[in-house]
Amino acid sequence: MLRAGGERNLAKPGPSAAENLKPGEGGRFFDDDCHWTRISEFREVIGNSEVATVAARLMRRDTVQVFHDHVLIKGPGTAKSTPWH
Repeated sequence: MLRAGGERNLAKPGPSAAENLKPGEGGRFFDDDCHWTRISEFREVIGNSEVATVAARLMRRDTVQVFHDHVLIKGPGTAKSTPWH
């Protein structure tokens, strides 16, 4: 489900999307954010899977709230390190 959402995001990036490689750097490093309401697969995982339950348990809380989503797609052979996020 998340792979399909990622493919949809790659095919139709949002206004904050970026390709994070400099000319000559190999691979692909795409990022985009705030699209769980636009991309049905992301919305499905957030609303109809155990993700929220697991997150609440990890934080020892009864509920969780989606504040932000951030997609990072890094292709095979991409040497650039992923920054803290």
